[in-house]
Amino acid sequence: MAEPSTPPIIEHDAAGAQFVCRTDWGVAYLAYAVRDADTVEFFTVFVPPEARGRGLAEAITRHAYAWAATRALAVQPTCSYVRRLAATDPTLEAATRP
Repeated sequence: MAEPSTPPIIEHDAAGAQFVCRTDWGVAYLAYAVRDADTVEFFTVFVPPEARGRGLAEAITRHAYAWAATRALAVQPTCSYVRRLAATDPTLEAATRP
């Protein structure tokens, strides 16, 4: 997977319940829903086809996990990408709720 030449700019759209990264090919995002006082569900990660393979999905997901950690929220990953990434990283896995 090719690494981006500069770190992507990821913004939190709290009103839209998503983390977004604008690219030349469109918007990449992770959508979430706070389920209760202790849990946030990450249910969709999308990267425009032309922007794939640049590490954007991973960067957005890690950014979202860091946001959840600052709020002491466990992550419930219903998105298959988020589940796979968390399974490969003990830090993310520790913050994940089945």
